[in-house]
Amino acid sequence: PNVLKPEEGPKDCPFVVAHMLRGLEACDVCGAIVNMGWIEVINRKENINLEIRYIGLHYMRHGSFSYGGDLHGGRVNPCLLDLALRGDGTSHLVILPKDKDADGLLDNEEAHFGTRPDVPDSDGDGILDGVELARKMHGQIEALPAGENPAKTYVIHYEMDCYLPCPVCGEELNCGNIEITNPLTDLSIAISYMNLHFMEMGSFAASAEERVDPLLLESVLRPGVVVTAMENQMTLTWKGAVGKKYQVFTAADPSGPWAEGPIFDGDGTELVYTDDGTSGASSRFYKILTW
Repeated sequence: PNVLKPEEGPKDCPFVVAHMLRGLEACDVCGAIVNMGWIEVINRKENINLEIRYIGLHYMRHGSFSYGGDLHGGRVNPCLLDLALRGDGTSHLVILPKDKDADGLLDNEEAHFGTRPDVPDSDGDGILDGVELARKMHGQIEALPAGENPAKTYVIHYEMDCYLPCPVCGEELNCGNIEITNPLTDLSIAISYMNLHFMEMGSFAASAEERVDPLLLESVLRPGVVVTAMENQMTLTWKGAVGKKYQVFTAADPSGPWAEGPIFDGDGTELVYTDDGTSGASSRFYKILTW
């Protein structure tokens, strides 16, 4: 690959970004002096940014993926490097039955996400529909707050004292899982770290037996309340969990006073509250209590 700046890098082929530092280190074996920095091998199709120390490159020239200098030691992952250099964006993609266009989304899921079951790249951007969606949802998961949060969707990590290698790239992954919970809709989903890794690389499935349901995940990640503003009207829509009650409160100022609104019974379907603007207030604030 060519050596480029990150912003100059192409989307359709791998490239290298150099990170030279003002310092040197010596090889433990031959004493050769190399820069203490590193390079990044970037493959945007594969979503891979692989860092390799210059001391690592020195050892590779002499036939070893493992390296040691007076500052850095380690091992270059040869499987990941091979994917970074040659991958076409589908290395981790697991294709299951009922996926006619082999894009990672099942045929019955395509319409929900606005993609076509007979076209693998509906928007023509060079990335398969399922690959693109899996990476997007992985980014949404990464942005979630960790630990229980009664006000917004959160993630809890359940790590275990064991690791498994990814069968494709060899990356060591914890045997545990995460659990994502949307407290307003009372929906949750558990995802193993292995499956989470496959999502990051562009596949909802880690194997034929283990797959994240993108429809359920989208429901969990969906904002608790969707607000739609129209002239002189505000509509709040949210999914009501079975057995829960919800009450809407309104105010002209976030500090109150808050006026009690209607109470809704959750039944697993969408609940809708519409404010027709008859209060005459120039601004309106809303909150929903649930129990």
